[in-house]
Amino acid sequence: MIRLINSVDETYGFDDVFAVKIRSSVLAYGVDKPFLLTWVQTVGDKSVALIQKQDNAITVSCSDGDFDELNEFLGVIGYESAFMSDKTAQRLNITPTLIGVVMEYKGNGAYGNCKRVDTPDYKAIYSLLCSCGFDIPDFEAFYLDLSHRVRHNTARVFAADDYSAVAFTAWETKTDAVISAVAVAENLRLKGVGSGVLQSLIGELKAEDKRIFLYRQMQENEAFYIKNGMINCGEFAVL
Repeated sequence: MIRLINSVDETYGFDDVFAVKIRSSVLAYGVDKPFLLTWVQTVGDKSVALIQKQDNAITVSCSDGDFDELNEFLGVIGYESAFMSDKTAQRLNITPTLIGVVMEYKGNGAYGNCKRVDTPDYKAIYSLLCSCGFDIPDFEAFYLDLSHRVRHNTARVFAADDYSAVAFTAWETKTDAVISAVAVAENLRLKGVGSGVLQSLIGELKAEDKRIFLYRQMQENEAFYIKNGMINCGEFAVL
């Protein structure tokens, strides 16, 4: 059976990085927004999958669900893009358009000296991300979502004073965080600036005893993230 959740409590018991994204969004927006719907799949008395739809994008956390029911359900609710583990995509017989890598921080200590920005300049962040080639929505959608999450303590931003380098989370819970982006102006790359802003963010998250994850595209920036204490721990699929 698949039904809408009634509270964030129903998202606990799922601990993969996809569930962190789902839970963080519920913490930020609640369960009563028409643009953010979250369902749980149960088999008997066991919760086996979480499905979330924000606008027209879905995220799935599932390790051992009823995949026939889940596949049919996804077809009914419809979506323009989907995000899940590569194994879930395989079980659903869906061919991804992109496979990427999930990484988790396992380093021994952070050393950055950038500061957390309580009132970020979102236009400066957006401009930097665009100049670095990030695939992001239009500014209004980017601003409304990230600023809302920052205000509700489910995201945070670290940046150089002139926003020539930024690192931020977009999904946080009390126990976990997912780093959404690390960006550095082209003229400052390979000078330790990116590591500095990333390590500043990691340092604060580790001080709060959080697990730290990030997503990266296959074959991109692996050496940089490994140097900064991240290890490969899985793969994600974008559909």
